[in-house]
Amino acid sequence: MTSGYVRWEHAAGAALAAARRTGVRQKVWRDGPRSWRSAPVPPPVVVLCGSSRFEREIRAIGEREALKGNVVLGAWSFVPAERLTAEILQGLERAHIQMMHMADEVMVVAPGGYIGRGTRREMEWGERCGKRVTIVHMPRIGA
Repeated sequence: MTSGYVRWEHAAGAALAAARRTGVRQKVWRDGPRSWRSAPVPPPVVVLCGSSRFEREIRAIGEREALKGNVVLGAWSFVPAERLTAEILQGLERAHIQMMHMADEVMVVAPGGYIGRGTRREMEWGERCGKRVTIVHMPRIGA
């Protein structure tokens, strides 16, 4: 069905990310041709990555980003290494990859500059998906 106007639902991929970065407001056509309203630009979506040994640091950066108004995705329930099975690890990796697809930016928390194999793999995956990858260097909390 075609009509004389198009209702804006969402922009795709790079266009939406550019709108978020620049703050450009999209026009939404509602209730017929004479009723224009500005749609708010959705906040940036950030996914946090880093070694599970830096749980406190990841939580601190997550809180900082949330207070900036960003949508923050990441692992919020850290499972002790002795309870990790191959099945749990595979599920967590799948969920984390899905979060990266949803995000605009992959933020790597690297206290002391430490980036392990798994985190490096996540950085490469983010780059392959065309996401901006940012490394946050900070001192250890409570160390």
